[in-house]
Amino acid sequence: MKRVTTGLRGKLWLALLLVLSLMISACSPTKVNEVKSATGNEPYKIGAVLDISGNSSSLGVPERDTLLMMVEKLNANGGG
Repeated sequence: MKRVTTGLRGKLWLALLLVLSLMISACSPTKVNEVKSATGNEPYKIGAVLDISGNSSSLGVPERDTLLMMVEKLNANGGG
């Protein structure tokens, strides 16, 4: 009779390897967004993912318009 636990044991090993690889990749030394100067000499770049077409556009278009309004307001006040 074949053991049923061998399939489960293999899945557990696979899950363990996946978790370990995610932990190792999270500890990479690269920094994606690094502020170079705190004096305000360089502009900040901020991005957003918005759904402005399709089924969720009723939410995405007002979000986009709000963000554009906030950018204009911040830039009018000196950017900070």
